[in-house]
Amino acid sequence: MYTARLANYVPEYHLPLYVEFVERNTHPEKMFHIHEFFELVLILNGRAEHLIQRSVVPIRKGDILIIPPRYCHAYSATSEFELVNIVYDHKQLFLPMLDSFQLPLFHLLFPLESSYAKKSFPIGAVMNLEDSKLEQAADLIRQLQRELTTAQPGSQFFSLTLFMNLLMLLGRNCTAELPFHHSPDILIGAAVQFIRENFGKNLSVEELARSSHMSKRNFFRHFKATTGCSPQLFLRQMRIQKALELLEQSNKDIYEVAMECGFYDSSHFSRVFHREKGCTPRHYREQKRKMA
Repeated sequence: MYTARLANYVPEYHLPLYVEFVERNTHPEKMFHIHEFFELVLILNGRAEHLIQRSVVPIRKGDILIIPPRYCHAYSATSEFELVNIVYDHKQLFLPMLDSFQLPLFHLLFPLESSYAKKSFPIGAVMNLEDSKLEQAADLIRQLQRELTTAQPGSQFFSLTLFMNLLMLLGRNCTAELPFHHSPDILIGAAVQFIRENFGKNLSVEELARSSHMSKRNFFRHFKATTGCSPQLFLRQMRIQKALELLEQSNKDIYEVAMECGFYDSSHFSRVFHREKGCTPRHYREQKRKMA
């Protein structure tokens, strides 16, 4: 049994999203494994057996599976079935959730709990798509796969758009009763937007809580449940993302980049950047320019 890691599929500094089509008679039998990411699986053709958490679950064309991290699983009787895997990191893939949690499927795709209960997570298909909807979903995924592997400007932004379109297609066609029906506070969206517009400033959790009209304690709990990380981590990731853009696309010196992205000084910026990206800002810029 092996452990699959996102780094095996997704290049560094890339959208934490990957697509793999598996054709008929090519999937290995009973290759048990676990992974550190979420896996959204669409069965495109045929039938097989899903071996997961010591259970044997029949699966067929049109079935949609959601496999969370740390679940040991494999497939058997695979000679006649085809599938597509969509791999993503639910904690790093930041989406504008807004009212998406009104769709029950989203509570499984992006669990609100920081440590979801394994016993409550469904091990069978969460839904089954009719042929026309399945083909529509497959077309979206093929387009997503092409976009994820292109080097055109805006490819990651468009990839995220395609992924969201796929989630909406599945969400609006899911009629099953699913767990995790906890409504997140929509006001967290106001805090996320506030961070996006003010990440270069010296923001505190208290100020962010006020932007959402919550106490500090409730804000922290709801923010982490909705986004999968703390407000401080989200803010730091926003600053690093902006720093990456400036280092790649501008000639501003390291101090200017640090100030524009909300860091105390260039030394503090370099320490945080190295901790997050494994290299200094200067080295990152040099490497990117060599590749250009």
